[in-house]
Amino acid sequence: MTQYIVNRLLQAVPVFFIIGAVTFVLMRIPAGDPVTFLAADNPDMTNQMIEALREDLGLERPLIVQYLDWQLGVIRGDLGYSYLNSFPVATLIGQRLPKSIELALFALAVGLPIALVSGILAAVFRGSWIDNAVTAFVTAGISIPSFWLAIMLIIVFGVNLGWLPTTGYVPLFEDPVQHLKLITLPTITLAVLVAAPAMRFLRANLIEVLEQDYVRTARAKGLSENIVIIRHALKNALIPTVTFIGVQSGHLLAGTVVIEFVFGWTGLGWFTVFAIQSSDFLIVQGTVLVYAALFMGINIAVDIIYAYLDPRIRY
Repeated sequence: MTQYIVNRLLQAVPVFFIIGAVTFVLMRIPAGDPVTFLAADNPDMTNQMIEALREDLGLERPLIVQYLDWQLGVIRGDLGYSYLNSFPVATLIGQRLPKSIELALFALAVGLPIALVSGILAAVFRGSWIDNAVTAFVTAGISIPSFWLAIMLIIVFGVNLGWLPTTGYVPLFEDPVQHLKLITLPTITLAVLVAAPAMRFLRANLIEVLEQDYVRTARAKGLSENIVIIRHALKNALIPTVTFIGVQSGHLLAGTVVIEFVFGWTGLGWFTVFAIQSSDFLIVQGTVLVYAALFMGINIAVDIIYAYLDPRIRY
């Protein structure tokens, strides 16, 4: 397993270079750069000052030289310096990444138990009202865009009922109650994004497993239905489901970009949107690499869970 993880980490190196190159090129296609936005916010800047700042940022150099210089900095752990925010990119990402991770963990903590329980009940009581209710929820959860669901939650619980605040961020240790109120609506939105497809996948896998011969044999031995489902069927049904949940967790990170922007949750997703709007190249490139690293880490964690669910799996 250790050798497998090391190999996967080594395989990630060229992926990082490819992702960095693609992001680097895409961010320079639109017109404008950080200096343009700085000049717009500072009317007193002269043309000489603008050109001097562009030269200082290296924007006058050929693209290939800019790219190689940035990649060498990434290897050294230096993601660059944001002149729009007057801070190193790594510092800015480090300030906002915990907020996004907290939101994603809250969504997983709410969504996965619901998906697990509902998926099992829908498979065991197939064709019942429970199954129909789960199927209806899954259909709605998959069909409704996350940003539309977020807006509807804001209108219902924030505007009409006035139960919860709609936008903003307050640190947990500064005001725990207000923090929990602010995180509730984005958590519900992302939890639906995770739970709905996971329910459908687990239900389908568990139904298939329950029809296998070894499950019939377990029942023929006189084992109770709970033992048959939990000890024999569920573990095997979870193997493909874990893969799907891993992919969904990666999508969850992408989903936080839109949801954070809608709810004003000042995490890494919100900051990425801000950086794209202001053409802050280095911040966008840094955040994309961070998202890629998190996605790869999730995939490795899924492979480790495989070995626990099925001891026959060896790497």
